[in-house]
Amino acid sequence: MRGGKMWRGGDLTAEKFPRGYFVARGYFFCYFGGMRIAIIADPVDEQNAGIHYYTKYLIENLLKIDRGNEYVLIHCRKNPIFGKWIAERKMRTDAGTFEVVIPSMRRLFGGATLRKFALLSFVFLKYKPDIVFEPAHIGPFSFLWKCKKVVAIQDLTPILFPQHHIFISRFIHKHLLPRIFKNADGVITPSESTKRDIERLYGRELERGKKSRLPARWGEQGEMMPERKDGGRAGMALADGGRSKIPIKVIPDAAAEFFKPADTQKIAVVRAKFQITKPYILSVGTLEPRKNLEKLAEVFQEMRREGQDIQWVVVGEKGWFYDELMRKLSGGAAERGGNLEENIILTGYVANEELAALYSGALCLVYPSLYEGFGLPVLEAMACFCPVICSNNSSLPEVCGDSAIMIDPLCKEALKTALRSILTSEKIRASLREKGILQAAKFSWKKCARETLTFFEQL
Repeated sequence: MRGGKMWRGGDLTAEKFPRGYFVARGYFFCYFGGMRIAIIADPVDEQNAGIHYYTKYLIENLLKIDRGNEYVLIHCRKNPIFGKWIAERKMRTDAGTFEVVIPSMRRLFGGATLRKFALLSFVFLKYKPDIVFEPAHIGPFSFLWKCKKVVAIQDLTPILFPQHHIFISRFIHKHLLPRIFKNADGVITPSESTKRDIERLYGRELERGKKSRLPARWGEQGEMMPERKDGGRAGMALADGGRSKIPIKVIPDAAAEFFKPADTQKIAVVRAKFQITKPYILSVGTLEPRKNLEKLAEVFQEMRREGQDIQWVVVGEKGWFYDELMRKLSGGAAERGGNLEENIILTGYVANEELAALYSGALCLVYPSLYEGFGLPVLEAMACFCPVICSNNSSLPEVCGDSAIMIDPLCKEALKTALRSILTSEKIRASLREKGILQAAKFSWKKCARETLTFFEQL
């Protein structure tokens, strides 16, 4: 918490001070009731993938709901959205909101590392935050200013599936994640699945001390302990030789508010733009091996040969190791005597408003991922009244509940059977739509922001 300062009475008057100052026994006492929270917001500037949306919508909603704490938003290039957020917040509260732009320095060899692990330390020294929050895994958690450090871990794919990641990503996560966990005071993750992965792989790094008492709010597994009638919390003391653990809080992501069923006119506009002329299935996500689109490409080609006159719309930017996917897509098109654009449509990046219309017009979203930390596209699809087929692994059963057809992503026949049931049965599609929109309503970014703020306050 931010502290107070006192001035001896005399030529100063209470009217000269902003809200939060008061006079007691001849002293002017200044009390800032909230915290100063620094957020490393680089993903808002640099990405269009899941971590971008997590950081963007979390900050947006924190600034809306929190009127008592100050925020320092650190990012890497000029971006008008930060000015918009700050201006809107000024209309709601007197609590300060500061924007700090430090260029990414990626053109300089080692520049990004220098920026994150050296220059940001001086920013923290200047602004003296109570909490530093890193939403994108690798936080600069060794710096000059002593404060609480919180990191969000969306998934551990570079560790669990290193073969699907480029060398630099594997190297950074392998060597820096253990240090991040050792220095963190709290960890946020979007699913119980990812929490289990963190505890399994980094249990030793999450431990603190040899003989200690846990922080008053947390149990041995990182869970919040219930309050006792006397104001304390049950289970606070550890036996001799025990270790306290850094708390891991599961806070789910959500679909943004504009993901909702689109009207027929908007659907017609996006169909015309992307030259979609037939009923279509949809895939959304960065084009990378973990998304398992090669398997879906094989199934799509087989179903086309069986007489299913459908198109496949693939939304997402090219990631890494996508050459095999492109080879299968192009090869399949050649086998059919057509071209790639005829029945397989690669849109690249699509703005969210258009994406909502693509979801709304699709026969279904097919999401056969090998692993997800959360799986945001399945919620977005459900919110747009789109049936979902997805994998039965990692976090996806948590996110979908019974509102999707779950399949083994490694089994081509299971994927084909699920897809065939969607294509041939309006009853199944209608049932999944109704269940899906109710499931999506259980998640919201405002709820995510409230739970995140509560976690910060409890550290």
